[in-house]
Amino acid sequence: MIDPLAVLARETGCTADLTSEHGRWELYQVSFGSLDLLYPALAREPDTALLTSVLLHVLERTDDHARWLELAPDEYAVRRSREIGVLRRAADLLSAEFDLAGWSDWLQLRLAQVPSRDLLTALAEGGRTKRIRRIAAATQKGWV
Repeated sequence: MIDPLAVLARETGCTADLTSEHGRWELYQVSFGSLDLLYPALAREPDTALLTSVLLHVLERTDDHARWLELAPDEYAVRRSREIGVLRRAADLLSAEFDLAGWSDWLQLRLAQVPSRDLLTALAEGGRTKRIRRIAAATQKGWV
């Protein structure tokens, strides 16, 4: 049986030590452009924390979330998938859809850079952290 991790390393030219999670993380990072090769390698990843970390990065790069979530269907990854959906349609969100209390800091930070007047106002006034409020206000000033 062909080792998908070895195939991925060969195809990317990565020479990291694949016996350690640090080496595999290095390999996975250079593999985000080769998702077809990454999937079978990640499917055999024994370190669940590493698997979830890589999965979160992959979700930002693909529309096929269901397939990737099969690898690690934990609530954190599922939530990130939903939040990526919100982020992708951020410019079209209606005020009634704003969920500042339910949105994570990760999502709010990214939304604070979206050119949407109502969204930026909401985040500048009610974002969870001072950083989020500051970024939203700065984006709003630069965009208006």
